[in-house]
Amino acid sequence: MAVTGARDYATGFGAHYRATPRVVLRAEGAECEIVMEVENLSAAPMDLMYMCHVNFAFAEGARIVQPVPFTPQHVVARTAIPGHVVPTAEYRELIQELAANPARMRVLNEPERYDPEQVFYIKGLKRAPDGLVHFMLLRREGDAFAIAWDPEAMPHTIRWILDNGDQRVAAFAMPATCEPEGYTAEKRKGNVRLLSSGAKARFVTRIGYLDKASAPSAARNIEGSAK
Repeated sequence: MAVTGARDYATGFGAHYRATPRVVLRAEGAECEIVMEVENLSAAPMDLMYMCHVNFAFAEGARIVQPVPFTPQHVVARTAIPGHVVPTAEYRELIQELAANPARMRVLNEPERYDPEQVFYIKGLKRAPDGLVHFMLLRREGDAFAIAWDPEAMPHTIRWILDNGDQRVAAFAMPATCEPEGYTAEKRKGNVRLLSSGAKARFVTRIGYLDKASAPSAARNIEGSAK
């Protein structure tokens, strides 16, 4: 079963494209596919930035399972503070601590450290035998949330965690074509993709739920590739 739709966007002297989202559910397994297709309807090339912003629930005590080690080279803390965050001295100190030792946030056992938000960039990802990269959030109850995608289509991975009393989010792996620092910054870094006239870009993200019987072996497979 699939839920789909289409939205055309056009602006004077600017982009004209059609976005076609699609969410697919299948009878076998507790998994779904999130598909986004973007078609450039303009006569000129257009800039493209896309992130699949999957917001899983903040599961206190859960462990993040990833295919790279929790080192500063692979889990890079965002030290730039966005305008919507009012930092305290303690917050600035925590960011520096996380930048030096990102393994501190491997387990979500201190909710207060995520108010305000914490953002990380995951680097050096390795494909699994199926060609995708896989992440999990292994809950202390033994079951897990899972996400996977093709890193060629979405080469950047962002982690956003927030627990401020109003919102409790553990977006432990969000695939994207770029980082979320804004158009100008991403253009400068070479992360803005150019989509030719008439061309289509297609992004597929698989998300799902693993029960207590299947989660441990899946976690071992993911972490095995990090060694």
